[in-house]
Amino acid sequence: MKTKRSMKLRTCKECESEINKGDQYGQRSVRIGQTGMASYDGTVHSWEPYYMKVDICAACAAEGIQQ
Repeated sequence: MKTKRSMKLRTCKECESEINKGDQYGQRSVRIGQTGMASYDGTVHSWEPYYMKVDICAACAAEGIQQ
């Protein structure tokens, strides 16, 4: 995973450690919500999940590559 240099104080969303200004960090997408279909009174409603980018520290980013 490509890492970037942080321009502000951040928090790693996996290990909850602080990412200080000037440290390397990565970003990954996490899915919010579910994909699905539901039928109410004969009408069908479908929805798509929402993806959001979260910050992770360089150590967690390196672990993700090895897994």
